Amino acid sequence: MEHALELGSPPMPYFEAFKEQDWKIYVLGMRDLARLLVPRVLPRLELPDNPRLVLDVGGSHALYSIECCRKYPGLRAVVMDYAQALHHTADLVKEVGMEDRIVLLEGDFLRTPFLRGSDGVLLFNIIHGLKEEENIALIGRAMDALRPGGKLFILDQMSQAKGSSLLSRYITVTVGLNLLNEIGGTVYGVEQVMGWCHGAETRHVRLGLPGVSMVVATR
Repeated sequence: MEHALELGSPPMPYFEAFKEQDWKIYVLGMRDLARLLVPRVLPRLELPDNPRLVLDVGGSHALYSIECCRKYPGLRAVVMDYAQALHHTADLVKEVGMEDRIVLLEGDFLRTPFLRGSDGVLLFNIIHGLKEEENIALIGRAMDALRPGGKLFILDQMSQAKGSSLLSRYITVTVGLNLLNEIGGTVYGVEQVMGWCHGAETRHVRLGLPGVSMVVATR
């Protein structure tokens, strides 16, 4: 913590020390956290009519892709993440019998090209680990991957200038400190994130979860 506070980041991101078992614990842990959010998030994941493709960036556990495919019968999903995570994702997809609808794509989402023509792109719990300029570039690439009318969904811990409870403000501060210590990350504000979606129609979706918000941008 002292190192991160003084220099702005830890000696190395936590995942660089992961062994295979650590990756498994990470993927399953993130899935358990996602299970708490799905009941609030899924009803607000409104894709265009008759959606065919959704890109789940950094979607390791694939739970959001699985639930989107259940919600939209004609939908297929591509989950992009590191190979070490997807090794365990494959088992989770197989458990629910969706190998024919969910494709796993190994890659670094900061560099690997995105598929074009997507109806939706999910950036869930991604932006807090990146610098502002990285997020602007990532969001620009995500918007380019959408077909006209497609939607970008950005879910994360975000601070709000107005209308937030004391608990929400406390959570975002403590989460931001934790992110700084883990990966040199931070918590961004809702208005700031919306400003990164240049040229898109944006809206802030309140999920009723302290400290967690979603920004939706339509191409």
